[in-house]
Amino acid sequence: MSPGLYFSVCLVAISLIAGVTGFSWPWSSTRDPPKATPPHAQIGSIIKSSSVSHHTKLVDGTIMMEWRSKPPRGAYAHRTVDPSNMICRLDPKVTASTILDFQTEIGELWGGACGRNRGVFILEPADGKTYDCGNLPESWGIPNVGSLLSAQPAKAVTALANYISAVYNSTVVKGPSACDFNALAYLTCGREEPWRTVPWYNKIKNPIRAVNIGGLFVLEQWILPGFVTWGEETGIWDQYTFSSECKKMGICDQLKQHWETWYSADDFLQMKKFGLNTIRLPVGYWYFAERVGLNPAPYLVPDQDLFDAHHPITNVIRWADEAGLQVILDLHGAPYSQNGLDNSGRMTDDPNVHNWGETWLYDETAISETVQILSSMALYIKFLSEEQHLDNVMMLELVNEPWVFLDMGMVRDFYILAISSVRAVLPDMPILLHDSFHGDMWAMMLKYFPFDNVYMDTHIYHGFNPSDIASDSYQADKQKMYVHERMSCAMTSMLRYETCSAAPTITGEFSLAIDNCMNAIDRKFQDYGQCDRIARRSTDPWWKDHIRSFAHRQMDVYERELGWSFWTYKLDKHAETTAESAPLWSFRLAVKEGYIDTSYPPHACRYDPVADWQDKAPTAAPASKPAPDSAPADEGVVSKPKLAREQDVKTETGEDADLVLLAPPEETPGGRAPQRMSASTYPGWVLTFIGVAALIGAGVLLAHRYTGGRPLSVLTTQLSSAMQAVLPSSVHRGQYETVGDSSMPVGTQC
Repeated sequence: MSPGLYFSVCLVAISLIAGVTGFSWPWSSTRDPPKATPPHAQIGSIIKSSSVSHHTKLVDGTIMMEWRSKPPRGAYAHRTVDPSNMICRLDPKVTASTILDFQTEIGELWGGACGRNRGVFILEPADGKTYDCGNLPESWGIPNVGSLLSAQPAKAVTALANYISAVYNSTVVKGPSACDFNALAYLTCGREEPWRTVPWYNKIKNPIRAVNIGGLFVLEQWILPGFVTWGEETGIWDQYTFSSECKKMGICDQLKQHWETWYSADDFLQMKKFGLNTIRLPVGYWYFAERVGLNPAPYLVPDQDLFDAHHPITNVIRWADEAGLQVILDLHGAPYSQNGLDNSGRMTDDPNVHNWGETWLYDETAISETVQILSSMALYIKFLSEEQHLDNVMMLELVNEPWVFLDMGMVRDFYILAISSVRAVLPDMPILLHDSFHGDMWAMMLKYFPFDNVYMDTHIYHGFNPSDIASDSYQADKQKMYVHERMSCAMTSMLRYETCSAAPTITGEFSLAIDNCMNAIDRKFQDYGQCDRIARRSTDPWWKDHIRSFAHRQMDVYERELGWSFWTYKLDKHAETTAESAPLWSFRLAVKEGYIDTSYPPHACRYDPVADWQDKAPTAAPASKPAPDSAPADEGVVSKPKLAREQDVKTETGEDADLVLLAPPEETPGGRAPQRMSASTYPGWVLTFIGVAALIGAGVLLAHRYTGGRPLSVLTTQLSSAMQAVLPSSVHRGQYETVGDSSMPVGTQC
C-alpha cells in the first residue's frame, strides 16, 4: 500500500471514530439523584434569615438572581471571559530553531488532534473549503501533517501554529481540553499572569508561594501518627472522636499543648528563608462557633476567648506577620462535614462515597450554621486588623473541598449566601472558592456571579488514582515518575481554562508524591506493588534529579496563574523520621533532600523531562538547566512569559509568506541541541503512529463508557502520550478512581 493511500485510510478510520464519539452517551451523563436532596424551600428559609445581598431574592422558595430573567450586560460584578475572547496559540518555546527538539511531542499530537471535530477543521473567515490532517490549506505551503517536520523550520512553525488555531476555532465547546495540544499550546484571554493584578500584589510582588499548616488546628492521623494511639484500640480516628474520647482517657491536654508548641515563631522565619510569601491556615468551624452562639461540642476549643490576643490561631497569624508572610484563612472543617474526610474534623462511616457531604449541603441547619461561622471568621479578621494591627490575612476560603458528588448548583448558592454574609462585615475581603474538583463547571456557575474580588482554588495530586500510582518493579517506578513529570506540564491547559472561564486560580494543595504510601493517608488503599521500593529511591541519584524536575514543573505551571500552596509544611517527628515518603509531603524535608530549589527557577516546562527511565546509570538533573532569559537563580524572580503575537512572516529565503503566524518565528529559548530526523523516514513514522491511533480507536470508545463522560479529546490526548511512555496513565484532579460509570474519589484529600 502506498504511503498516501495508507495515510488516507488511517484518517478515514480516525474520522469515523471521532464522528461516533461526538454524540452524548446517555449512560455517561446521567447519575442517580442524591438521596437526601431537600426541597428548595429549605435553602430559601436560610435566605430569609441571612444577610443576603440585593442581588439575590426568594421566589417560591427558590434562590434567584434578581436580574436572571433579563441579565443587564455589564451590570454584574464578576466577569468571566467570553469564550470568543480566548485564543489558543502555539507555545513560544516552539520556534524555527527548536521545532525539531519537539518532534516527539509533535508526532504524538496527531494521534489526538487529527481526530477532533470529526477529523476536520475550517478557517476563519470561511473560504468555502474543509480541511483535515491529510489536506492542509494550500497557503500554508505544507500538504499534510506528515510533511511538517521535513519542511523549512520557519514554515513548519507557522503551519503548526495555524493548525492549532484552526482546530481550536473549529471546536464548538471550548472546554478545559480544547487548547490541550500535548503541552505545545497555551490559552490567552487577557488574564495572563493574574497574580500581577490582585489586591495583594504590592505585598508579595510574586505569585503566591505558600505552604499549608496542616495538622495543627485540624488533626490528621497520617500527619500526626505520634500524637495519639489511633484506630480501633482507642476509637480515635479524627478530631471529633479525639474530643469525644479524650476526657475519659485523661489526654485532653495533649491537644491544647499541641496548639501551643507544635509550631513556633522560628518555623515561620524559616519559611521566609525558604522564599515563601504566604501560608494557608486550615481551621475548623468549632473555633469560631461560640462567637455566634453555636455550641462547638464535642470539639475541644482553646481556653482563651477567640478575641484574646493570645488565642492559638492569633499566635500563628502574628508569627506569620512578624516573618513577613501573608495568610489565607481556610475553613477546612464545616458543620456536619462537607466531605466526610478526616481533614474536615469528622470522618464519615458511610461506605458509599456518593453520599459524603450530603448532611452538610442538603441540611438547612448545617448551611445556616456554616454561613454564621463565616460571619464569625469575618469578625475575627476585622478584630485582628483593628485591634491587633495584623493586616496579613489576605484571603478567606469559604470551605475546603466540598465533596465532588454534591450538587454544584447548590454549592454555588451556598457561596452566594456566604459571601453576602462575609461582605456585610468586610466589604473588600478577597474570597477564595474551592471548585469541588469540577473546574470546568464554574464557567457557567460564575457567569452572572454578583460579586467581584473572587478567586478559585483547585487541588492537584498525582498520588491516588490507580492509573497514576500502580507499578510493581523498579523500572516501572521510574517510568511512572517520567510520566508524571510530563503530566505536570500538561496541566497548563486545564488551569488556564479555569482562570479564563471562571476566575484566577490558585493550586491550593499539591505534593511531590506519585504513590499513596504514607500510612493512613488513603482510606481505600490497595496494594499494587507501588510501595515496595520506596526506601531504595532515597539512595538513588536518579530519583533526586527527577523528583526535583517534577517539583519545579508543577510550580512552573501553577505560577502562570495565581501560584501554589504545598501540602504540608511539616509532619510530626514520628512521621518525618520513620515514613519513607515523608519528604514528598513535608516541604521542609523536601528542601533538605534537595527536591525543591528555593530560588524557584522559572520555565521548567520549557524542556522535556529526560526519558532515561530505562537507563541504569544516573543522569544529570533534568530540571536544573537554567532558561537563558530567566533571572539569575539567586534572585528567585519569575520572568514574565513572552506572549505569542501576530506578525508578518518571511520564509528563510526572505520572501513574504501568505501565512498568519501565531507564534514568534525566531525566539530561541535554548534547550537541547536539535536532533534531526531524516526527512525521508520521518513522514512514514508519523503515518505509522496515526495508523496505530486508528487501531486503538475502538478501545478509546470502550474507555469512554467507563470514564464518567469525560471529553474524548482528553482521553485520546492522554492515550497518545501514554503510548510513547509505554505505561498507560491518566490525568485527573484530586483523588479519583474510574469505577463503572463514575469517577470515584478515593483516599484522603488534604
